Amino acid sequence: MVLRPALAAALALGLSLASAAQAQYFLRPLNAEGIGKAEWSQLSAAAKRLYHPEIQAEGAVEQWSTPDGASGSVTLEKVETRADGAPCVTLRHEVTTSAMTTPKVGSARRCRQPNGTWLISSQ
Repeated sequence: MVLRPALAAALALGLSLASAAQAQYFLRPLNAEGIGKAEWSQLSAAAKRLYHPEIQAEGAVEQWSTPDGASGSVTLEKVETRADGAPCVTLRHEVTTSAMTTPKVGSARRCRQPNGTWLISSQ
């Protein structure tokens, strides 16, 4: 079932349940066999290091891995300011597990909300 990995991704990324559908859409290339809670947790932590507490420079990369051999990277591809002044980052995620023959890649844009949280944004 595709919804279960997307929901796990949304929760691991610290997103609200209301934005789970957004996470499913933007990160759907990462919903694959072999990507479980441990992988989403590591991916989320690596991504967060690129924009919290401070936004890193474009091109910055965070690597991650799990004890069972899954690994990946998160690259900060773009930093921009939305029309309403909110800072936004576009992150490229690459994941490899033993169940995959080729790495899975997905991108998502996150923008800081007035309350300080970061949510996936299409604008």
